[in-house]
Amino acid sequence: MTLHDLALRRESCRAYRKDAPVAHETLLDLLRTAILAPNASNRQSWRFYLCEGETAARVAECCMAVPGNNTWAPDCAAFIVISSTVRASRVKDGLPHDFPTADAGIAAAYLTLAAAEQGLGTCIVGSFDEEAVKQLLHVDAERRVHLIVAVGVPAQPPKMEKERLPFDELVTVCR
Repeated sequence: MTLHDLALRRESCRAYRKDAPVAHETLLDLLRTAILAPNASNRQSWRFYLCEGETAARVAECCMAVPGNNTWAPDCAAFIVISSTVRASRVKDGLPHDFPTADAGIAAAYLTLAAAEQGLGTCIVGSFDEEAVKQLLHVDAERRVHLIVAVGVPAQPPKMEKERLPFDELVTVCR
C-alpha cells in the first residue's frame, strides 16, 4: 500500500466496534512508528501514554468533558495520549516557536497512518479535559497534553472519497 493509499484510507473514525479489541502488540507497533516522526532539533520532548482497559474508559470520560462532544469515545479499544515538556517551546531568532505542538501533530499523523495500514480506525481528539487527563495518567506538571488519538476497529469501512476543496484553492505555486 502506498502512502497515498494510506492517506485515502485514513479518516477521523467516530464509530467503533466496541466488541473488537486491538492487540497490545499492535498498539505498541503504532507507537514504534510514531516515535520515528520528525521533530524539532531531534529533541524528542514528547511522551506517549498508551491507555487500555479501565484507563481507556476513564480517558474516554475526559474526552467527553464538553457535553455532547466525542460521544463515540467509550467504544474505542485504546487511546494514545501525546504530551511534551512546556519548556521545549523556545524563542529562536527573536521569535517564539511552539515546536512541541507541531511535533505532537506530526507524531499523531504518523500514528494514524500506521493504524490505517493495519485496518484500524483513529480519531485525533483535541477537545478534552487536560487537567483530568494529567491527573489520571500522573503527567508531570511541566508537561502539556497536546492530543489524544483514539484507536479501534471501525464499525464501517472507510470512505475512500475525501471531501476536499479544489486543489487550486489550497495550493499556490510560487516561482
